[in-house]
Amino acid sequence: MLLAHCVLCPHLCGVDRLAGMKGRCRAGSTATVFRFGPHFGEEPPISGHRGSGTIFFSSCPLRCVYCQNHLWSQVDPPVGREYSVDDLAAICLDLQGQGCHNINLVTPEPWIPHIVAAVRLAKARGFCLPVVYNTSGFITEQSLRFLRDTVDIYLTDLRYANPAEAREFSGSAGYFEAHRRAARLMWEVAGPLKLGPDGTAIAGVIIRHLLLPGLLDATASTLAYIAHEISPDVPVSLMGQFEPVHQARHHPPIADHVPLGQYIQAMRIARRLGLTKGWRQRPGPVSPGLLGIAMQPTETRL
Repeated sequence: MLLAHCVLCPHLCGVDRLAGMKGRCRAGSTATVFRFGPHFGEEPPISGHRGSGTIFFSSCPLRCVYCQNHLWSQVDPPVGREYSVDDLAAICLDLQGQGCHNINLVTPEPWIPHIVAAVRLAKARGFCLPVVYNTSGFITEQSLRFLRDTVDIYLTDLRYANPAEAREFSGSAGYFEAHRRAARLMWEVAGPLKLGPDGTAIAGVIIRHLLLPGLLDATASTLAYIAHEISPDVPVSLMGQFEPVHQARHHPPIADHVPLGQYIQAMRIARRLGLTKGWRQRPGPVSPGLLGIAMQPTETRL
């Protein structure tokens, strides 16, 4: 079993979680969930009108210094309630019954075997929603293969310009190469975003890029990688709502918010690279809109 020699993420700890051993993520043998319910804060084709059925899992293999979920993703023991596979299947069916457009798995890496088993069980009981894998991208090729028949939509992060940034801000130099490789593999597996009749996603890939203050070069590097090494057809969610929470204030230059000028430059870079499919979430109280298609009149178009 995968938990007896855990190599679900690129840390490759190899610990026996069934025997009580813990690796870098500090996850145990039973899935731990902080909360679940309809969520409306995702990209428009994920949230839709009825919300995304989001399950916030505890524990994370990364230690991002600006993590907004650090109160349950970076503590030991994990914060939340333990759920069996049968319980997780019941959650999927409950969220479907509430009218959610999909099941949205947040910080899922430590719990991949539980998720695959739960979705399979839920489908046997009538579950039929798309499954969204909402991830930092810190995942192995083996784990992605294991998920292939379970996940419909990959919602993955891409950040940083080099391993040094990944080490300082996310606690793992290996994250840089791992998440770029994972995003490419996700695209090969799932391809372009596909929408149902109601405009919500049913399959495909969305890449998120969170701008970090002062690191425009990292944004330029990331966007160029998407356009040249994956595809300009990838929908990109360009996120400018960075908050200097958790330990961010101790890590200059990311100890502040993203300047509007930096965000505008990022949008221009995306447009030059042909990345016009996606959404912008720029600094300030602005609702997500389509990149280069449905921008508000006062904004710079991509």
